[in-house]
Amino acid sequence: MKDNESVIRLWMEFASNVSDPQVVYKHMFDAKVGRQTPRLYTSWAIAVEKYERNFGKSSEVYQLGLYTIEDEERKEELLAKYKQFADRMGQRIQRDVHGYLPQAVVETIKKRTYKEAFGAEASTQKDEKRLLLDHDVRERAVNFG
Repeated sequence: MKDNESVIRLWMEFASNVSDPQVVYKHMFDAKVGRQTPRLYTSWAIAVEKYERNFGKSSEVYQLGLYTIEDEERKEELLAKYKQFADRMGQRIQRDVHGYLPQAVVETIKKRTYKEAFGAEASTQKDEKRLLLDHDVRERAVNFG
């Protein structure tokens, strides 16, 4: 019942109509509603990004989902959304520093952002998954909130 699409859809509708949807997403996570669905983590991370402008915490929400979701197909779906987030952050950096820094510096910053999101040694998608689920991420998932 807790991963039933109808129930999750109702919770998501509720979250979209409150002033602080993050409270709803945190409650859903704590109550184990939708924990195995990418939709919870994507919506939550977007809310953090939009309302708090806390991009590090948004990244942690995506990582929490990648740690929590057990189904590989759903993990892949969430990983794709996480990569879109990392691309947005790279574009944000480029937009914010455009005209102020040489292009080579901008490219270095973009690469660094990707490495921070997916790990310095990540060269393949398999490496990205392994690095995202390292001890540090598991620890943050346990202490998240």
